[in-house]
Amino acid sequence: MVPVERKGSITVFLALTLSVLVVLVSALLESVRVSCGRAHVLNGADVGLYSLFAQYDRELLESYEIFGLYPSVSSEGVPVGQAYKIFEGYMEPVLQVKGISMELGIGGISGYTLLTDYGGQEFLRQSVEVQKQVSEKEGLEWLEEAVQERAKETQGHENVWEESEGGALTEYDQAIDQALEQEAQEEVQEEGFQGDSFQQDPVQTEQAENPIQTIRELMNRGILSLVLENPQEVSWTSVDLSQMLSQRELEKGFAMGNRQEKASALERLLFQRYLLDRMGNYLDPGGGVMKNQVEYILFGKESDGENLKSAANRLLLIREGFNLSYLLSNPEKRAQAQSLALAIASAFLFPPAASIIEKALLVCWSFGESVLDLRELFSGGKIGLWKSADTWQLSLENLIHLPDLLESGHRGDSEGLSYEDYLQVLLFLESTDTQVMRALDQVEMEMRVRKNNSSFRLDYCMTALEVSVEVMIQDRAFTVNRQYGYGNS
Repeated sequence: MVPVERKGSITVFLALTLSVLVVLVSALLESVRVSCGRAHVLNGADVGLYSLFAQYDRELLESYEIFGLYPSVSSEGVPVGQAYKIFEGYMEPVLQVKGISMELGIGGISGYTLLTDYGGQEFLRQSVEVQKQVSEKEGLEWLEEAVQERAKETQGHENVWEESEGGALTEYDQAIDQALEQEAQEEVQEEGFQGDSFQQDPVQTEQAENPIQTIRELMNRGILSLVLENPQEVSWTSVDLSQMLSQRELEKGFAMGNRQEKASALERLLFQRYLLDRMGNYLDPGGGVMKNQVEYILFGKESDGENLKSAANRLLLIREGFNLSYLLSNPEKRAQAQSLALAIASAFLFPPAASIIEKALLVCWSFGESVLDLRELFSGGKIGLWKSADTWQLSLENLIHLPDLLESGHRGDSEGLSYEDYLQVLLFLESTDTQVMRALDQVEMEMRVRKNNSSFRLDYCMTALEVSVEVMIQDRAFTVNRQYGYGNS
């Protein structure tokens, strides 16, 4: 049997249909490759940013729990170019995908935020977040109310003393001068009196101890010698304020958003707790260049000693206000002051001055009590804002012996407010913006010592970046914009 020869054929229509299908499949495959490439580009940008920000400054985090991206080599400015090269180095390997052609093109950093931007707002934000993590949520509202109430009372009683002290002692001086002038006139008249028919014995007046002059001499002494047991041990480490971060022109970021709203009362409180927990003070000295760091944040003086003096003077003013208010409201102590004032006035043969002397006595008495209060605080004890009969330390009889009492030690009360509590009240009364910048002064000085790098600058530390990069995917240009920052996604 002879085999039959078969011949195949295809129509023109079918050929055209198949060519269209081939083109369609090829286009779909190309689209899939491009889409896959875009996904790799986005992933590569994220990997690059995450890897870049993983190179945060370790010393800054360990010391203050603050994240900041600082250049690994010395730089004359913000290391934008260096940061992009690091980012690019981590992104490029992600683009090496078999079957997809991807190549990095033109790119750069299109925006960044620095730790010091907007008056250190990023530092404030991070420190508040840190403190939220370590503070117990329960009781925060109570603490906020307590600090606010203490601050309100403190501010009011500072005014009580300022309005009373100068006027009372000035009136006292005037009254005493008037009494002495009157006594001198009477002596002249007696010497000029001629007549032997009658001679009156001089009036004998009881000489009451007048503590006012003793207290005024103490007021003119250095505050630290009054309130510290060992004033010679005070640190007088000084810094050049003109070289501090808060005094120089800082680098600034750009194109990463606007300044946030003003910090709330709770945020301010958390920030101040952050400062008290991480910065040194007189009773718990810091380990950096300056020891009294919280006092510096409050007063901004060039040396530890000057900042401590300012703190002592401010606390003395506060305590004088509270103590004077207590004396004015206590009938028993007012009666004691009135009795001694009358005796002193009688000794000067000028009874009308009794009321003026009484005011001066109350001012001096509150000053003496306040000095003892501060000695208690600076020795690690506690003093409540308001005094009572049980917590009042200085009797009127002992007021003249105050110089001797200063050497008798302190009581060591377990109730009331500590020195740190008073510092927190002072912090709450002052501008948070100023505190943020002065805190950055201290952080920068500390980091320079730790890193042994005198050129370290916090205004070179980046906390957020935005990158814009062009990638050629299968000969097609694709531009991606991504941003990332510490605490932000």
